[in-house]
Amino acid sequence: MGTSSSYSSPTTLPWKRAKNATSRFASGGGEAGGRSPALPIARFVQALGGAREAAREAPVGRAVANRLLAFGQATAQRGIDAALREFGLEDAVGLAADEALQRIVDTLAAGANTLDETAAREALVDVIRELLEDSDDVEDAFGDLDVVGALDLLRRFIAAYIFRRFAKALGDRLRAHAESAPAARRREEEMKRYIAAEVVIAFEDIDVETLDWRNDTERIIERCMREAFRTLGDEDA
Repeated sequence: MGTSSSYSSPTTLPWKRAKNATSRFASGGGEAGGRSPALPIARFVQALGGAREAAREAPVGRAVANRLLAFGQATAQRGIDAALREFGLEDAVGLAADEALQRIVDTLAAGANTLDETAAREALVDVIRELLEDSDDVEDAFGDLDVVGALDLLRRFIAAYIFRRFAKALGDRLRAHAESAPAARRREEEMKRYIAAEVVIAFEDIDVETLDWRNDTERIIERCMREAFRTLGDEDA
């Protein structure tokens, strides 16, 4: 699976509950077996210390979200050519998708030395790859981006980041307890879809389009991430 990691989650009681819930989800057949991803995800957020602590302990995730949003807003407001110049990405124009992906990720994300850095970088790859996969180049992928689309990039990144954090902490439980490697991948996709859907709900509650993005971006992004974790952590079915 693409989420393998050497990370070892703690052995405290909240983490034991998260591990057990994830193991039961995997061994019980996932959604096909009547099991919802809600409980293991909620247990994961609780193990992180709750929504506020989870967001606070994601400084790199928030920083990458900030840079991605800034790039999206620059594109929406001044066009893709201006945005590429502002971020030093002029040479990404005309590159093949994989090469353009690497240039953008290297510019917007930090290294991959810590759990936070790795999750943020992988989440950014997920989001940008999805944009580029049906496009000829960067200009084609970002050329029609508007303000709403820039905010949607932020939402998609936060969902991908939370999934990557979950997968690094508890993905080994999916692999160990699912009946096969393909089944483990299906459980992983079910987790990813559930997180993405819940983050959509979190963003509906925030009303992001009315916020003062120009003057208080960092605090707003932390709030968006906190609300996403809160929506996921509140579910205890």
